[in-house]
Amino acid sequence: MESGNVAWVLVGAALVLFMTPGLAFFYGGMVRSKNVLNMLMMNFWCLLVVPVLWALVGYSLAFSGKGKFLGNFDKAFLRGLDFSGTEPAVLIFLATFAAITPALISGAVADRMKFAAWAIFVPLWSLLVYVPVTYWVFSPNGWFLTRGSLDFAGGTAIHVN
Repeated sequence: MESGNVAWVLVGAALVLFMTPGLAFFYGGMVRSKNVLNMLMMNFWCLLVVPVLWALVGYSLAFSGKGKFLGNFDKAFLRGLDFSGTEPAVLIFLATFAAITPALISGAVADRMKFAAWAIFVPLWSLLVYVPVTYWVFSPNGWFLTRGSLDFAGGTAIHVN
């Protein structure tokens, strides 16, 4: 991938990243006034914790290994990542999608869930649900891809979840 392509991937990552605060304000406008701050915190929590979790272990579980249902920890904590190539840009791009997916879920629990419960739910859900589905969709050994499903835009993992 040449530098122009990397720049475009990073622009795409920035656009997806900006969608999460936009979603927070959108959902904040839909809830009762006493829950606006909770809704904003829920969405911004996704921006805080999910990309860190994605970089530490999620990316490795979704994009390394040869298991049928889940990868391994070969790239955990960014170990073995090719920083001279395009892999960091792709990791950043995918981290933004990993962050906005649970933020979309926050709309389903608006006015119904306390922030403390959300703070526990998001990292657990990201690791137990989002990461395996991403592996199934994008890994050469994932069962979605091996059955012939193709994802050209990156949204299949989000929409399946």
